[in-house]
Amino acid sequence: MMSGQIIAGASPVQAVQFQLLVLFLLLTTASITSIMLGFLSYPTIFNKRMQIVRGK
Repeated sequence: MMSGQIIAGASPVQAVQFQLLVLFLLLTTASITSIMLGFLSYPTIFNKRMQIVRGK
């Protein structure tokens, strides 16, 4: 996206700002997804005595 904006004639500073925005959005999405996955899978992985449940 950044190189496309620069080739199209946009300001390089503005192109870098948009590229950083996209980078931070992707990092935030990955972080939120991993946290949600951890919380949602926690009850199926551990029992009430905090022991790992083996597969059947």
